[in-house]
Formats: sequence, structure tokens, C-alpha cells
Amino acid sequence: MESKFYSIGNLFTTPRAAVFTVPEYQRGFEWGLKNFQDLWSDLDRIGDRVDRHFLGNIILLHESDAADTVEIVDGQQRMATISLLVMAIRDCGLSEEYAQVDDIINAQPQKETKRRLRLYENEADSSFEAIWNGNPEDADGAVATAYEYYMEQLESHSEDELIDLLQKITEDLKVVRTRAKDPSLAFMIFQSQNERGVEVDPEILIKARVFGEADRLDDSYSSKNLKTTWQRIYSKLEENLNPPRFGDEHCIRRPITQILINSDTPTPNIIDKSELYRRFSDALETEDSVEEFVNEFESKVDSYLEIASNDYDINYGQSDEVKRHLQYLNASSSHGEIASIAIIKNATGEREIREGLRLASVLATRMRLADYRSKDRMSALHSAAGSINNGEDIEQTLINLIQNKGPEDGEIEEYLKSNSMVVRGQWRFRTLLSLVAIEENRRATLVAGLDNLAVEHIAPQNTFGKNRRSGRDYRAWRRSIGNKQRFENENERHKLGNLTLLTKTDHNRVDETSFETKQGVYEGSGFKITEDIHSEYDTWDLEAIQKRTEDLAQELVRVWSI
Repeated sequence: MESKFYSIGNLFTTPRAAVFTVPEYQRGFEWGLKNFQDLWSDLDRIGDRVDRHFLGNIILLHESDAADTVEIVDGQQRMATISLLVMAIRDCGLSEEYAQVDDIINAQPQKETKRRLRLYENEADSSFEAIWNGNPEDADGAVATAYEYYMEQLESHSEDELIDLLQKITEDLKVVRTRAKDPSLAFMIFQSQNERGVEVDPEILIKARVFGEADRLDDSYSSKNLKTTWQRIYSKLEENLNPPRFGDEHCIRRPITQILINSDTPTPNIIDKSELYRRFSDALETEDSVEEFVNEFESKVDSYLEIASNDYDINYGQSDEVKRHLQYLNASSSHGEIASIAIIKNATGEREIREGLRLASVLATRMRLADYRSKDRMSALHSAAGSINNGEDIEQTLINLIQNKGPEDGEIEEYLKSNSMVVRGQWRFRTLLSLVAIEENRRATLVAGLDNLAVEHIAPQNTFGKNRRSGRDYRAWRRSIGNKQRFENENERHKLGNLTLLTKTDHNRVDETSFETKQGVYEGSGFKITEDIHSEYDTWDLEAIQKRTEDLAQELVRVWSI
């Protein structure tokens, strides 16, 4: 292993005939406009304010001095972006060829011309090759975005300015090049970068570790199969776990973390990003066979996807009551699965699973209804999983957490009475499920599937707005509500008391002219929570919203009690 200070020009030409490839365990080319702008700004500072700019550490795997192929363990985003910038300079009207261009984008320029850099993803690599061949119109994605951005910046540059810029890139941009000849050593360096605070996603480190283990297998078929299985695991998670509960950075990392915590390998209750790779390595090393470990991990991922939910869709093959508890739990915390895996794994039967998931959903929902921080909800659920995995009684563990970590009834009531509900954005389904909980408290069986439900505003959201586009006349509502400032500025329109349930069909067709015109639809809605509005209220005004908000807040507290 060696680390040396290099200019960008020397990096790309060491060795002279080097062809840089991105290994298959790496992520794709993901830099965006902000990153392209930052590089441009850094170059712009050279000469005026600084003499050079340091781009960080580039980690390369070059197993043999005689080989031309060099793997980029860390640094593909920077090397690919610099290559695209240099190709943009090439295409901006240089009157002759310059060695600096060839050094960056071509391998063996004096013999057979090869592309110096090859990306892993087919689509990105095809776009990169199209630009290399002088056909940028055939490129798309992030590769095309980078090239087009730099072409715009270079549009007004003279030839002398282009030459000066080439010199800045090749001579004044500096890196530390770390070269390893052993794949396992390269991955170790990669991990040490992460532990020192250099940002390396642990899921990339984990994939690199698995692929490194695969490369060490004697049987090429087994090696290929192992890589395919791990890639399939990542694909399943990426395809099935999406916002709002799973962001791009969480759809792989969080399931791996939660599966490890609930495994038989001793782990802390919470594994943060910086130690995930080490904990994964510890678990991998306890197994006799890497193939057995990976196959078992895929099975655990399949089970995870049965209980995970982006919003409220659950595939778990249990009773509707158990599925509903999972829906409530997942709706209340992005980390609901950590507790549900522990409960399902350690429960002795269906009754204990059902009661455990009910209590876990009570814990998470009470904390959400009182607006406890997501970090506090996560901590409580991780604590529950740790205790349950340590053999403590499932029900008593959760009851203790509800009593000691959760809010008092009065906290929940006061928050619900004083604050509006979420009716827009990705988390609006939480409000839907709060209304469903009230409905199921009043009527044992919900009469419609969740995907067919809509949150209905009794007094329309746009009561005091301009309605020329919709053609609706809300004069009757304005007379009954009266106080525009309180209705809009204090968000009475989004308070719990002004919300109810309808099917999406009824919600779209209801006549919003006045409270009286809505009453007919409400009476025949099939929802007890909505039918009760018709029987309990003759008029709808701010006092009615306030009274119903207080009543529903108290009812939710009763629903979500032990």
C-alpha cells in the first residue's frame, strides 16, 4: 500500500496506459448540479485567491504493476466529473489537440486510443461514451447534466482561457492517491476513511465486503451467484421501500441495521451509521460460510418486506387485526420494524404477537399524537427491541415503556386541541389513520379499504379563498364561520374536529355549497364517525369545530390507552 500526493494530470496517467474502472459494488454516478457548481467554484478560486485546490483522497486498487486496469475504490464521482469537464473543454473550440485533454480522457493516445474511464452502470457508461465519441446529444442522466452545465460555463471562454483552465485542472487540482494491491486491503482503507469521518456510505462498504468475499471463493459459479444474491437483496429493498418512511439513504441502511440488531449476533440496541459496517463484518465472521450468511440474510429481508410499509400497505400473512396494529405502528414511526421484528421473533404464539404489536403501536402512536420527536420514538422502539431480544417479557416491557417513556393523557389532549393535523405532504396518511382509529373504536369493522379513503374537511379548506377557478360559492360557509383569521391563521380548518372520513368517490362528488348540502352525503356515508356529524350537529361553526376537536382528542386518548 502506498499514498502519495498527486496532481490530477499525474493521477490519470499513473500508469500511463491506465484504464480506470468502477467496480460493481459501487453506487452509480450520482453527483448533481450542486456538486458540479462546487467544482467550478473551486477552480475559479485558483489563481485569484489560492494557488491550488485539494480534492481529497482517491483510493485505487491496482493488483499488478503490469496490468493496465485500475479499480476506483473511492473517487469515481470526482474522476468522472473532471473527465466530463475536460471533454466539454475539448468540444468548446480548441484549434488543436492538447496533451492535457488526451491524458485525462484517453488511454494510450499514441497507439490504440481507449477510453480512460469506464463507469459501472450501463446507462451512465453509455452516456459517458457518447460524449467521449463527440455525440453528446445521445447522452442523458447525471452524465449529460454535468457535461451540459460545463458547456454553458465555457460558452464565453476564449481559447487562451480554455488552455489556462486545462492547466488549473491538470496541475493545480491535487489529491492524495492511495494505491493498494490486495482487494481486502483496499476495502480496509475504504472503511478506515469512513471511521475518520470521511463520508463513505456503509451500505457501499458492506457491498464491497460481500463482493470481496465472493472474489476469494475458488468456484467462479459460486462467486457469481453470491454477488447476484446480494445485488438482488439491494434491488428488493430499493424497489419496495420508498418515501415517506424510507428515503434514498435509508431504504438499504435501515433494514440492514434493524435485521442485525434482531440477529443472534450480540449488538447494541442502536447502531449508528459510523459503526454499521463493523457490526455487519462481525456478524459475517461468526458464520462458517459466507454463502449461508447471505442466503439467510435474503430470507430475513423477505420477512422484513412483509411487515414494512411505505404508508399503510402491509403484506404480512396474519389476521387483519395484526395487520392493522402493524399499520398503526409503522405510521407512527419510521423505525416501527425494529420492534415488530423483535416481537414476532420472540413471541410464543399468535396471541402474544397480536398483543405485543398492539402495545407497540400504542407506545409509538401516543408519542406521535403528543408530537414527541422522531428521535425519541426511535429510541423507545429500539429499547423495546433490545429488552425483548434479551428475553424480557414482551407485554410487560412495552407496558413499562408506555408508562415511563410515553406522554400522559393530558399531554396528548392538549396537543390535539391546540394544533392542526397534517393534511398535506407525504405524512398525511397519519391523519387518515387517526380518523380510522376513531372509526374502528365506534364500529368494529371498517367498511372500506384504506386505499379507498379520503380525509374530508367539513368546512372547506378554501372557505375564504378565491373560488373563481373551481366555480364554487362558499358564501354560506363564510357566514357560518365568520372569523376568517381564526379559521385560516390559527388553522381551525385543519383541526381534528373539522376532519372526517369519506370514500374517495363521495369525497370527489360531495356538494360543498353549505353544511346542509353535505349532510345528506354524511348521513349515508357508511362511516360512523361521519354519520354522527349529521345526528349531532345542526350547524357548523368555529364553536362546533372546537367542541368536536375536544371530543375526538379525548376519544383518541381512550383508543390509545393500555
